[in-house]
Amino acid sequence: MKRLRRLLAIAMVLALSLGILPIAEAVESTSDQTYSHIDYVNPYIGTAYDAAIHSWGQSDYGGTVPSVAPPFGMTKWTPQTRRNSIGTAAYRYDDQYITGFQATHQPAIWMGDFGYLTIMPGVDSVKTSTNDRRLSFTHEDETVSPYYYSVDMDAGSDRTIIGEMTATSRTGVLRFTYPENDMANIYVEMTRSGVEGSVVIDPEKGEIYGYNPDRMDSHLGGVSLPNFKGYYVIQFSKPFQTSGVTQDGALKEGVNEITGNNVGAYVTFDTAENEMVEVRVASSFISFDQARDNLKREQYNGNTQLTFDEVKQSVKDTWEEKLDVIDIEGASDEDMHIFYTGMYHSLQYPVEFSEYGRYYSAYDDSIHVGDSYTSFSLWDTFRAQNSMLTLVAPERVPGMINSLINAYHEGGYMPKWPNPSYTNIMIGTPADSVVAEAVNKGLIDGVDLEEAYEAVLKDGMVPPENDTTTWWGDRQTGVPYEARAGLTYYMELGYVPADKTAEAGSNTLEGAYEDWCIAQVAKALGKQDDYEYFIQRSQNYKNMFNPETNLLEARNYNGEFAGGGSGWTEGKQMNYAYCVLQDVTGLMNLMGDNFNSILDNYFATGQNFHSNEPSHHYAYLYDYSGKPSETQRLVRQIADEHYANDPAAGMTGNSDCGQMSSWYLFTAMGFYPVNPASGEYMIGSPFFDKVTIHTGDKDFEIIAHNNSEENMYIQSATLNGEALDIPVLTHEQIVNGGKIEFEMGSAPSDWGSDYRDEALPTYKDTKTPDLPDSWTEEQPEEPEESDNLALTAECTSDAKWTSADIGGSPDKINDGNIQTGFLSDGMPLPAYFTLTWEEPQSFDSMWLYANYNKQQAPYSWDIEVSENGVDNWQTVGTVEDAKWETSQESREGKEFTFDRVENVKGFRIKVNKAYGDWGHYTIHEIEIYDSANRKPTISTGFYKNSVSDINHTIALSSGEMIANATLESGSELQGDVVLAAVLYKDGRMVDTSLEKFALSGNQMNLSISFEVPEGDLTHYEARLMLLDAKNSAPMTKCSSIR
Repeated sequence: MKRLRRLLAIAMVLALSLGILPIAEAVESTSDQTYSHIDYVNPYIGTAYDAAIHSWGQSDYGGTVPSVAPPFGMTKWTPQTRRNSIGTAAYRYDDQYITGFQATHQPAIWMGDFGYLTIMPGVDSVKTSTNDRRLSFTHEDETVSPYYYSVDMDAGSDRTIIGEMTATSRTGVLRFTYPENDMANIYVEMTRSGVEGSVVIDPEKGEIYGYNPDRMDSHLGGVSLPNFKGYYVIQFSKPFQTSGVTQDGALKEGVNEITGNNVGAYVTFDTAENEMVEVRVASSFISFDQARDNLKREQYNGNTQLTFDEVKQSVKDTWEEKLDVIDIEGASDEDMHIFYTGMYHSLQYPVEFSEYGRYYSAYDDSIHVGDSYTSFSLWDTFRAQNSMLTLVAPERVPGMINSLINAYHEGGYMPKWPNPSYTNIMIGTPADSVVAEAVNKGLIDGVDLEEAYEAVLKDGMVPPENDTTTWWGDRQTGVPYEARAGLTYYMELGYVPADKTAEAGSNTLEGAYEDWCIAQVAKALGKQDDYEYFIQRSQNYKNMFNPETNLLEARNYNGEFAGGGSGWTEGKQMNYAYCVLQDVTGLMNLMGDNFNSILDNYFATGQNFHSNEPSHHYAYLYDYSGKPSETQRLVRQIADEHYANDPAAGMTGNSDCGQMSSWYLFTAMGFYPVNPASGEYMIGSPFFDKVTIHTGDKDFEIIAHNNSEENMYIQSATLNGEALDIPVLTHEQIVNGGKIEFEMGSAPSDWGSDYRDEALPTYKDTKTPDLPDSWTEEQPEEPEESDNLALTAECTSDAKWTSADIGGSPDKINDGNIQTGFLSDGMPLPAYFTLTWEEPQSFDSMWLYANYNKQQAPYSWDIEVSENGVDNWQTVGTVEDAKWETSQESREGKEFTFDRVENVKGFRIKVNKAYGDWGHYTIHEIEIYDSANRKPTISTGFYKNSVSDINHTIALSSGEMIANATLESGSELQGDVVLAAVLYKDGRMVDTSLEKFALSGNQMNLSISFEVPEGDLTHYEARLMLLDAKNSAPMTKCSSIR
């Protein structure tokens, strides 16, 4: 059977010959043509979605855009074919309309943009909405490259507008060529609906300037940044004929300044046929003056402004310098495109965030002196992309490390996914790996090693705020910065318990690896006691080993194994069963012969999930276990199945800031960093006849003799003329220059099969590291006693359940955390959920929290009680056709009352019907209250006054709405409260209305009015919240809000 990649190549040739699928800068090697590496970059790779390839859903393709910017550029420019958001990229290959040219900072499809800007040309009249201003195009009329983009757009009536872009790190140059038109125009979209910004027009200077303060991810980090703004200065080459500002799409001609929601600006020109208008755009996160300084530094030579083509050539030269670090010989045209496009994707992140010696910090909302980077996708990129940077951009690494250390000083921890501030996305503290790798590879010029150690030490020793009372679910809002979730338990038990913390198995394994990384920094400083402590703790993965299954498995707090389905991040048990990067041999010792047999079955049964990161190193594990020939076979197979010179098939999962591409780059060269911080690479099977890595003034050559598709197996190897019998190459050997040569063959050999790494040493009676006093002074407050009776009950159910991020088991529905819950295994109904107490209870209401997204809520149930909690159950209430209002992925709670029951030990609901679009239903929390003894309480510990998910969702209609809340208590209400109506769009806060009330009596009726925009409300959601007026902390759920 012909291999997948070859089939795709044939399909590509056919598509090109038929004019169906143009590929950017497509080249075909001929004897009289010479191409530079940049000519092989195809920015279309990763921009297309194909349901047959990307089975997880519309957002799980590559998610890349054909952006124009130099390597690590702060502001990238991309054609916009759709409005980007969390889960949506600005450009998708199968779209047919251009709606703008966007300055974007969105690093990945599952992250949001921040401080962005869109510019769009038009004719005849100024059009502001995306549907009105869009212009059709075809890929035949596009040119895409890392340094230049152009497109011919159909302006109607047989007219064309040509758009062109090139960009430096902080500035862009756009060029629009118009037909003859007396209303040629350019529209500047400074902010979108729900975002308050500002724009000013200076007709005399031919300039527009303004700011956009939006951070789409702001709800995921809990950090308030009132000073955050993306500043823009926009200069035009042609005087304006007319100009004006816009708000909510309405034109205000002659008005030169506006501050408010959804604002923009426009300018018009009278153009001759094929007249060109140039637009120069400078961006800054510091100020307008800094933006102008950035423009002067990056688009001028002294006092002479560089031309469009000079800027374009400068950016091209910068890319060529980086791409030329690696030369490959003996590669097909297809492989050349895949390889150098992979370098293009791997050299974009993290991005520069400093501006010529200063930077805005998104951790303390202040301006600092120094260097800064952001958009580190660390959970993904620590595995290989960061290692790639140590080879091809080592000069950048110290600045990146200092940036992480600065974030620690300014915000309290190093970030895990800054965009540009903290976001609780993914798990662990992978910055520890990046720091340790820099230390072990000697890339620490200008880095204060003591400060670096302090930063990683805090990651490993100081749990996040509210660690034991927070579930730490994926993208959970209203919580502090996550750091290492469950670290309190990890230090107590030697593992993170699956019934206390989300993704516990993955947190334990990655925490153990991060401990090893901390040990490396301690060792570099001669801190032997600390080194031994963390080396010993890095073997906590052993606490997860289940000898009955021979696999690593999450455990519950009581020590019992939680089952193979519990506790994993973006994967299953088998995708984590070998995630012991720091001690593969130690894992082999636990598993014995099962190490290879289980791994064999994993690959043979199609369980390898290369579209996500946790198992990227799996094929290389055979290097450790005596079967390197299996590594050699598998790495080529994986590359054939997951990479191609194709917009869709070229990337089978999210790009993840170059990690997916970096796996290919390393693998194609013949080695991969299984333990990235170790400075060692495991050898696979080189794809090409020769690879040369230029490291400074030295070259390292990788030569594969007799190499071909069939000759994938290494027969022998030499390093600098000496026999090499182990499948290991070190970073030091590469950067010192030299040559590794392989003899390849078509049959597996025993080369390298005798290699065995040493297991980690064990240390007894280790000493706990000393910590700075400032880390231990603040102790978390004890939570106030709740009047939710369900918290003291035992919960059981006869329903089958399955594990997931929310917890899954029945005991999650009365744990006081609405982020966790019960997740059914299938739809066996009716099902009982029973609460029992040791002592009799009296009550008259219940709250039920469910998740309506994907229709996963019960909607019909009976409420029953039992005097002894065992039998003689009596029905006290029935709920039919419960109406769940929110359509977003959030928890919604509803109160259900009934006649007061007294002195019973049992309460249960019998679920009769439930929505189950995904084949299951959820119950996130059941609460039981007695109104006679109910009191309002204030929750504490919310990070920087962040908004809690503990609230009530409101059904929406356009226009003015009035929301009412009834506050009840069995005792006197005292103090002041604030009632807040918060409007969200796509999960992002866009508007807030507040009213303050002084409490009195036992019951109060509160009301608040707020505005809801006209039109489609599918993406909107409103929540009603009660806040303590003194400290803005959300009231807990014990207050009745209707």
